Amino acid sequence: MAIAVVFGGLLLSVGFVDAPVSAAAIPTVTWKVTSLTVGKTHRLTDIAESDSTGRKTWSTSGSTPGSCSLTPAKNPTRLKMEKKGGCRLTLRTAESDQYVAWRTARIILRKGFSVKGSLIQPGANLYEANLKGADLSYADLSYADLTGANLKDADLSYAGLWTADLSFANLYEANLDFAVLYNATLSYADLSYADLKYANLEGADLPGAILWNATLWGAVLYYADLTGADLTGANLWNANLTSADLSYAYLYYAWLPYANLYYADLTGADLTGANLYRANLVYAERQGATMPEDWRDTVCCY
Repeated sequence: MAIAVVFGGLLLSVGFVDAPVSAAAIPTVTWKVTSLTVGKTHRLTDIAESDSTGRKTWSTSGSTPGSCSLTPAKNPTRLKMEKKGGCRLTLRTAESDQYVAWRTARIILRKGFSVKGSLIQPGANLYEANLKGADLSYADLSYADLTGANLKDADLSYAGLWTADLSFANLYEANLDFAVLYNATLSYADLSYADLKYANLEGADLPGAILWNATLWGAVLYYADLTGADLTGANLWNANLTSADLSYAYLYYAWLPYANLYYADLTGADLTGANLYRANLVYAERQGATMPEDWRDTVCCY
């Protein structure tokens, strides 16, 4: 049996029962951090703790090669974060008198490293920073100011960008797959040809953003503000746009098969040529919207 813990769409931890479920309880595991400083060694007890008295075993299986390492190799007590990729830390606890055997894992983001002279960390001031082509995958940039930053071709996959400000940022062809942009601000940002597959943009502000031919497969856009955004040719296959504000947005020839537009606001939006195959438009506001031909015959419901 597996139990997952998700923060802002990023799968932070997942737990597994390693034995048949009995009357014994599932132990409580408390993860104390979301990210760790690279180049430093951290005590495992400062990262996570469990109330189980069973023997504890740690591993980094499933991590990006070279992202983190445990020391000593036998019965490790510390974790060292490296400069590249994502660290997947797993804690196993053996069965005890009170608790079942349990296994839980968490993706640890990285922080406290420099890229092109800029310090990458939560709350960083990266106003108009030049980070073109930078490797920022798995970076913790929560609450950072990236207003007007040049992130063209940057790798921000799995990055933590919740509540970050990316207004007017250049994200042309950037990789934001699985990135967490919960409550982020991307007003008038250029996301043309960017990859945002399965990214979490819940509550994000994107008024006036340019998303020409952007890929947003399975992206979460609950309550996102896309007022006047240009999504011409964007691929939103299976995207969740529940209660999103798409008023006066351009969805010209956008790809929206299986998209969820439940309660979305499409007032004045242009969906000329859009593919709405099996899309959900129940309670969507369509006043003044330009809809594709025969859209009623292709959507699942409206």
